Amino acid sequence: MVVGRILDALYYNGDMKKTQLYMASRLSYKRFSMYLDWLMERGLVEYEGEHVRLTKKGSEIYVKIYALLNELLERF
Repeated sequence: MVVGRILDALYYNGDMKKTQLYMASRLSYKRFSMYLDWLMERGLVEYEGEHVRLTKKGSEIYVKIYALLNELLERF
């Protein structure tokens, strides 16, 4: 869910300053930094100056996750 919140914020808001993204994540700063590093290591997000943005791979993964969740929730 945390990864989803971070990817969701970037997908719908575009590039965000790290502080804005941190606030959208609703995590402690230490936890947020760990998740952000994890996402960067996997090539889903990157820094562009002072902003964090989704990579092409990150956008594709977000769309797949969203579609899977919608499919799962439709069955309930």
